[in-house]
Amino acid sequence: FGLNDPSGVPNPTTEVPPGETNVSWFDLGFGAMLFGKKWYAGASAGHLNRPDVAFYSGNTDRIPVRWGAQAGLDLTGGPKRNPYHFRPYALYLLQGRFQQIQIGAHGQVGVMSAGIGFRHAVMNADAVLLSLGFQKGVFGLGYSYDLSVGSVGFESGGAHEIALRFRLNSDSDKDNRRDMSDKLRCPVL
Repeated sequence: FGLNDPSGVPNPTTEVPPGETNVSWFDLGFGAMLFGKKWYAGASAGHLNRPDVAFYSGNTDRIPVRWGAQAGLDLTGGPKRNPYHFRPYALYLLQGRFQQIQIGAHGQVGVMSAGIGFRHAVMNADAVLLSLGFQKGVFGLGYSYDLSVGSVGFESGGAHEIALRFRLNSDSDKDNRRDMSDKLRCPVL
């Protein structure tokens, strides 16, 4: 019956409704990345201004700063015409008392890629991460699945994601290769 009696009439509660049911705020973040031909490393910070997200006036509920660090490699082998890539990576996040570590690797041969990873929230295992992808020229399509292994268990059904990618600075775009050479080159992850 919950908030209604058996005849459907609402039963008022003694709970005080919040003064605001829609709250918005300015949020500030920053990140930086260093990279070479075969490696990358970066750091980020989110919620630097620690916005107050409280619904009730007179209360304060500030979001803790989220710190992040990530690093990875691009190990290439095989023939030059059809090389394979093996890309191990690691990610660490800290927000308040919450900590999370994610490690994994992606492999790519030709236009196909696949990956596996593991996400662990320091106090408990969280998920096994599986991915498949296709990249041809500037167009890419990816699918990933997070298989819950923590206390939520397999009953959650996990999480499915589909990604459509357009790499506007693709090396296969030969007409623009000279124009791109004098611009900042960014890693392709």
